[in-house]
Amino acid sequence: MFRISKNSHNIISILIRYDVGGEGSVDSLFIIPGVTYYKNIYSIKNYLVLENDKSSVSVEFKTEADLEKFFIQLIRDIKIDKIINK
Repeated sequence: MFRISKNSHNIISILIRYDVGGEGSVDSLFIIPGVTYYKNIYSIKNYLVLENDKSSVSVEFKTEADLEKFFIQLIRDIKIDKIINK
């Protein structure tokens, strides 16, 4: 399980949007490998966007460099998790 939290990794905000209407700001987001599914993951400037069929999450970083550092660390953590949980 991976946690993405506001005020860590130079994250400014985390915004969730639902297709059925509504959006909201959250303090933390949990990604659970094998359970959490995102159809598209991409970045726009200093935003990391995670989308599935019914919602999207936008994580705003202070700079693009902060986003790149976070993404590199996330990929490393995912690889380590896969090795440990085999």
